[in-house]
Amino acid sequence: MPPKNDDSIKKLGERLKELAAQMEAKKLKTNLPPKQPTISDLVAEGNRLLAEETKEKPAPIEVPASTENPYIQARNMVLKKLPEWKRHEIENMEKSGNLDNDYYRDFVHQVAVKGDQLSS
Repeated sequence: MPPKNDDSIKKLGERLKELAAQMEAKKLKTNLPPKQPTISDLVAEGNRLLAEETKEKPAPIEVPASTENPYIQARNMVLKKLPEWKRHEIENMEKSGNLDNDYYRDFVHQVAVKGDQLSS
């Protein structure tokens, strides 16, 4: 049996401990959860979204006020009941002249029915 070298065994034990610590550190680094946003990050993102929302908001449709013509009154009443995006669609159809579709015909029908009610 060869003689035991205590220094070599101690060095080997220390080296094994170092390697184990390095492996544990690598394992911990790879299993870290993703970085969570801070409150200031969330507030900044909210402010950015609000700024974008206010920039994209289109101006409301200006409807001429007239109390004499019942059909103009009816048009105003029908437009007020519609959601904003539908009012803009109708405005775009009128500007472009694209009035030959079922969507616009339905709008005109609603205005005509309401106008007939108001005129009688």
